[in-house]
Amino acid sequence: TQIGTLLTFHLQRDGYVKDANLIRSTFDTGEKTTSSLNSRDVIVYLAQFGNHSTYGSPAFTKLNKSIDLLYTNYLNDFPCDVIIFHDSTDAPDSAIISSLATNRPNLQFRELTGKWWELPHGLKASDHKRWRKTGYSIGYRHMMRWFGILIWKYLTAEGYSHVMRMDDDSFIHSKIQYDLFQYLRVNG
Repeated sequence: TQIGTLLTFHLQRDGYVKDANLIRSTFDTGEKTTSSLNSRDVIVYLAQFGNHSTYGSPAFTKLNKSIDLLYTNYLNDFPCDVIIFHDSTDAPDSAIISSLATNRPNLQFRELTGKWWELPHGLKASDHKRWRKTGYSIGYRHMMRWFGILIWKYLTAEGYSHVMRMDDDSFIHSKIQYDLFQYLRVNG
């Protein structure tokens, strides 16, 4: 089964990344396992619910396909939490939440506000012409800061030890026959 490239992180208690594991191509352990009781695993998305800033079309369509394939080809056999993060300017309405959450246990929506979704100290939105390069919106900068710096402390505070990031255009097309998180715990 080809799964492409998977990047997962093992978090320390202080929110810093302890290990980063990159798995390429295919492998099969031949056995199904469950996650360790001492560990909480999570799969995360950062979603836009209006028109996507890069490819223009409603991002919900791709996100729905990604989540559907994730549950079909992995989570129905190896359940863990799934968090869909979003910002307050592009929040999902109740119909979208209901549509995405139906028959998908452990799926949560979290709005990023305050310290999790603001400009770094010293930058002001009103000065964006001075510090913002063409082609990189403020939303894009928030996203990069979230995934590069802030998410680790957030998830550690929530009690998660391992995280896998998915994008709305990440698709798991084949059945995964083993617990990815357990594989990383055992083979690190």
